[in-house]
Amino acid sequence: MRKYDLPGFLTRDSSQAEYERWLHRKAVAHRKRDRKRGNSICTIEEYKIAIHKAVRESGGLDAYTGERLDWTLISQYDNDESKNGRRQYKQCFALLPTVDHLGDGTGAADFAICTWRTNDAKSDLRYEEFLDLCRKVIAAAEKRVRRAANGVLPTALRTIRFGGTMTDMHIRPADMDDASSIWRIIGPTIRAGETYALDRDMTEADALAYWLGGDRETFVAEEEGEIVGTYYMRANQAGGGKHICNCGYMTSTAATGRGVARTMYQHSLDHARQCGYRGMQFNFVVSTNTRAVALWQSLGFEIVGRLPQAFHHPTLGYVDALVMFRPL
Repeated sequence: MRKYDLPGFLTRDSSQAEYERWLHRKAVAHRKRDRKRGNSICTIEEYKIAIHKAVRESGGLDAYTGERLDWTLISQYDNDESKNGRRQYKQCFALLPTVDHLGDGTGAADFAICTWRTNDAKSDLRYEEFLDLCRKVIAAAEKRVRRAANGVLPTALRTIRFGGTMTDMHIRPADMDDASSIWRIIGPTIRAGETYALDRDMTEADALAYWLGGDRETFVAEEEGEIVGTYYMRANQAGGGKHICNCGYMTSTAATGRGVARTMYQHSLDHARQCGYRGMQFNFVVSTNTRAVALWQSLGFEIVGRLPQAFHHPTLGYVDALVMFRPL
């Protein structure tokens, strides 16, 4: 076994050699910084051990936001291109894994792994100071939104927790305890076979395995403790296409017409931007689903492709499917 074995969750995104080079670079950089701060006894080896430990404990997620880190970026950043591209270039590396020193650099080596964006925002703040700053930003945003809306939050923003207070509708990550509620929403839509290219006879277990699959993030929308909608987000393609996301949304029949889909979309838009996606694409919008087509167009999506007679509607026969896209 190697001293710095590539963690299992990185085997698809990085090689052993790339990981060891990144680990060495980070240890050298932090040791150099801390030597300047007066830590005359810190060593590269000590820092490599501590950073490797932090990577393993991270599970591939940002220690502060829980976002999934993009380890494919660790060997792609270019300082010269960054100077030329400035902010736009840096946005492409928002999820680049980096190392945050939990102390002031003068004590024992102790690190956390987070995205470059988080580390840039946190700077040299201690964890408690960073949390306090985040609370102040959220509180200020709440005041601006309420002032603009004369004290009433717009529907599109009702998904947000402001200062720890939950508004009318709350959207959160789904878990397996939500399975029965999710099935009650997606089951009728799948059985109807009018809007999703899914087998109408698929079992509950197969449907939930699809909706809660490991290749996507799944969320539920709650209103007064009841789940009224659900959506998922995933990378639309692998490799060179993973900067574009794809989503699927379903609303309970009882909540139709109450703005649930629009609210979930707003949440997904914000989340996609936080995750570093640069666009959102719907690959297969059934053209006869005019309510959905109109909603997506009102939210900035354009029809960029039409697939003739690609969908077999249970009552209308063969109808077109649309490819819809909007940049983020």
